[in-house]
Amino acid sequence: MPSPDGDAMRPLTSMRWAVRALAVGLFVVIVGMVGYSLASLVLPGAALMPDHPSLVDFLAFSLIFIAFPAVGLVVSWKRPENPIGWIFLAIGFGIVASVFAAEYAGRVIYVGWVHPAVELVAWIGGWIWFVATGLALTFAVLLFPDGRLPGTRWRPVAWLAAIAIGVSTLYGLAPSRASEACSPILSGWAARWETWRAPSLTWGSWQSCWSAFCRSRCSLFASGERAAWSASSSRGSSTRWPSF
Repeated sequence: MPSPDGDAMRPLTSMRWAVRALAVGLFVVIVGMVGYSLASLVLPGAALMPDHPSLVDFLAFSLIFIAFPAVGLVVSWKRPENPIGWIFLAIGFGIVASVFAAEYAGRVIYVGWVHPAVELVAWIGGWIWFVATGLALTFAVLLFPDGRLPGTRWRPVAWLAAIAIGVSTLYGLAPSRASEACSPILSGWAARWETWRAPSLTWGSWQSCWSAFCRSRCSLFASGERAAWSASSSRGSSTRWPSF
């Protein structure tokens, strides 16, 4: 007769594997976008596309692009309940998607390739960078390493960071970057958006992001130092620097 505990653990195990499959799938998509961007640098027509990096520069930056989602995949696989893994996956996805969108739309605009949903991809690439960099500057540090804030007093900083990321993303939602060659629909939308959008939003929101980042760094160092001091005091030894 099967035990009730075994039956109760079965849905939990299935959910864990489903979450792992989601993390692996997201990582595969990221690697696929990097592969497309790399191929776009060497395929015929690359010389027609402006502002192209060299192959060496792209390979060097690709290591950075892949580092975030690779770490996120490992953390999400071992501890799917830890938001740090998903934040790192989101950072990697956002950065790579921005590069991929430029290559994807550039192949249509300058080389004459035919791609589906090029307008949507170009539009997403214009604003997803704000989300990725905002997460990297704030929550990736605030919640490191266990996915929790250093203390309850840092909740206002987390809210400030979330608002700053939201405002920056809202600013980047205007499709003006992609509208020049993608579609008259995006051009008209960009024109209407510009009449409402205030240029000061970007500067103010990124000031808030940077302030939240600096405070999060200080909070992590202070909490780590206090933990090291408490541990060394309980052992009766000298204080050591916290290791991160």
